[in-house]
Amino acid sequence: MVLRNFCLVGCTDPCNEVVRVKDASGHWKTFYVRDKLDTGGFSRIDLVFDKVSKRSFALKRILCHSKNDESKALKEANFQLNLPDHPNLLSCIASGLQHVSRRKQGAISEVLLVLSYSKRGTLQREINHRSARNVMFPLYLIKTMMIGICDGLIALLSLDIPMSHRDIKPGNILLFEEMRPVLMDFGSATPSILPIESIRDAEKWKEFAEENCSLTYRAPELFNPITYETITEKADSLGCLFYALVFFKSPMDFVHARGDSVALAACSANIYFPIDSCSK
Repeated sequence: MVLRNFCLVGCTDPCNEVVRVKDASGHWKTFYVRDKLDTGGFSRIDLVFDKVSKRSFALKRILCHSKNDESKALKEANFQLNLPDHPNLLSCIASGLQHVSRRKQGAISEVLLVLSYSKRGTLQREINHRSARNVMFPLYLIKTMMIGICDGLIALLSLDIPMSHRDIKPGNILLFEEMRPVLMDFGSATPSILPIESIRDAEKWKEFAEENCSLTYRAPELFNPITYETITEKADSLGCLFYALVFFKSPMDFVHARGDSVALAACSANIYFPIDSCSK
């Protein structure tokens, strides 16, 4: 794959940083860093502002500690930059590559993605908020959100090369106006059909799943891929997300909390339903 539409970005102090990146058409865009929104294991999210459009955006900064990390992050950025415009897929406004001179946290570079900004945040945040107050999602809202998420997944499957997200979970769903769900974080996306033609293939995709697919939302076939079988586009993780909209957790979260094997429970379809679920 030819990686394109990336550029070098100058770096100043984080609070006064000016970021210049290119959009999908190759045009320069300038953004001003205003605040830090969130920090994860491999990335950081900043709030940035575009003085031309007078709009705020989210800047995702993926720290790369090797050329392999850099290649993977650039692939994610290029994929998202070229996604079709869809109400349930997070749009990427521009992207870039920034070399890190001070080697912060041992990193050699950062890949930057300028993304649409959601004030409401993720579906996981909404679930946590409702769980703390014991306020259930109305059934009509669950239905509406599930339809939106499915529409986003169908859009991925409708690409020239059909793709599957592989890490569907509340933390990878942003909520916009009127609770519109939007899929994000496409670093886990793969072609929808993955033939397992050798033991090496099985090991490769098992390792991929361990690195990219959240344990309590992982599809059963990704725990132990079987040689000469095929991993398809079927999305067990979507069922776990549906469950979480009702019970605030994935069914496998209950398994994990007990210290039992998530892989065994997922592969045996051993699903726990709370005793009072009928009343909910």
